[in-house]
Amino acid sequence: MFCWRFSTGGVRTGKPLSHYETTLGGITIALVFGLCAASGQAVGALIAHPVMRAGADPLDAALLRILAAAGFYMVTAFIPYRAFHSPVPIDRSHLVRIVGSGIVGMGFGTTFLLIGLKGDNAGVTATLMSLSPVLILPILWVVSRQCPPLLSWVGAIMASIGSALLFA
Repeated sequence: MFCWRFSTGGVRTGKPLSHYETTLGGITIALVFGLCAASGQAVGALIAHPVMRAGADPLDAALLRILAAAGFYMVTAFIPYRAFHSPVPIDRSHLVRIVGSGIVGMGFGTTFLLIGLKGDNAGVTATLMSLSPVLILPILWVVSRQCPPLLSWVGAIMASIGSALLFA
């Protein structure tokens, strides 16, 4: 119940706690995309684990995974549905952030995931990789020059403590 209260603080009051929590557009399509992304990550990890255990090179596997993701992104560019296209023009600063996010998330994150899956315990690897949103908070603070809301930090601390308890 404690976790539920902190995770829904801004939603229950009806007012966003900061501009990070402001919803632009429909929440339904965001939930569908989020569930598809999470499902794709889970299925990808399930497929990758036996491949990595069989001796595949993590860098080669990461490259194939990145190419597959890029292919799917390119396909969405040709789908004439408004949710697949940016509501604002993408300028140079947006492009740098998008590419940087892809390099850090897909490049480093996926490679580390695949290196971890080469080991024995896929559950430990997946749990540690799920902490990546926690690591985004300080980066968000530096890039935006605005501290994320208190409830975000509370959630990040709770996730870190939970993971520490699992692996202690």
